[in-house]
Amino acid sequence: MKPGTPMNRISKSLTLLACMLAGFFGMALPARADMSVKGFISQVSPGANSVSVDTGKDTVTFLVGTFTWLSKDNFESRLSNLRIGDKVRASVFQDNGMLQASRLEAQTHGRRKTIQGTLKEISTSPSLLQVDQRGKGNERLTPVAYDDATHFIYGGSTGSAAALKVGDNVTILSTVQANGTPLATRVDVSTTVKDKQAVLVFGFLKSISDETLVIKSWKDGEEEFIAMDTVRLMSRNKRPVLIRDFMRGDRILAMGNRNFAGGVDGFMITAQSPNLRFTGTIETIDASNKTVRLKPFGPNTPSVTLLILPASILVLNGRDVTFEDIRVGDLATITCITHPEGPWGVASMELVRMSGYNSPSASN
Repeated sequence: MKPGTPMNRISKSLTLLACMLAGFFGMALPARADMSVKGFISQVSPGANSVSVDTGKDTVTFLVGTFTWLSKDNFESRLSNLRIGDKVRASVFQDNGMLQASRLEAQTHGRRKTIQGTLKEISTSPSLLQVDQRGKGNERLTPVAYDDATHFIYGGSTGSAAALKVGDNVTILSTVQANGTPLATRVDVSTTVKDKQAVLVFGFLKSISDETLVIKSWKDGEEEFIAMDTVRLMSRNKRPVLIRDFMRGDRILAMGNRNFAGGVDGFMITAQSPNLRFTGTIETIDASNKTVRLKPFGPNTPSVTLLILPASILVLNGRDVTFEDIRVGDLATITCITHPEGPWGVASMELVRMSGYNSPSASN
């Protein structure tokens, strides 16, 4: 089941609803049948549709089939793209005496490297790109390998290696192989060279992947920051962190340089976690002031007024929405920050609305 499909969104919504109701009524949720497996791939058997993972304590082997949602380097993938040494996280369950994976997320393991420049040569046998890295000598050609698992992005749309042209400006995310040659995991292509410009963004963290942060700016736009070998400072709550330590809804201040593909190579990323978290029901909506009144779950808990900011991250049943999509009666989990204008400012709001439920929209 692909992420973003209706069935996947419904599944996430029902899970969130169950957690809300369990907390409200003091019920304990039944234990999940799935077991989490984390480690590094020690064997891939396409013929047997199985993967073996070294967890550090033992080796776990499980089936990977059409029922498994599988991704690699944050793109939907397939079993044949997995490699020995890839870092994985999987959810597995027991069925007829066999372990089977319902979900498997893999990341290429190894030292990461960002390569930016202009394509000078493209060969298919072997699959190799020669990149002229501007600003590093008169012409420094860097060989970069690619394979079937490499993702090619053209102006935000997925394509193939066949569409590459000599002269394309590229930003390549890669992993250095044992022989020293970078292997591309993602190639972002831009047909025009953009002047290198400094970018400063203040807003909330919308999403996070292995090396990329999507930040929703206070200016009501989004920027994609690549946090790899260019980063000099990365902190959260004034402490040094890794990218995996950031959380959705964090208040972010980030600086970097615009790359050829339109993204930003970050060199400073700092974050503050939200001050407070609420779970409850939307009670009233004030469209003119962009506020909502939430009745938190729990006995004798007073309602709170929350301000929707331009950078607030709003999600309804698993999809991004705007203020106008919020309805009275929606179930909400909200993270907030203090705001100088009075009410708490919303960093992120996860909404759940049951199918077939009609409620009033925003009103003055």
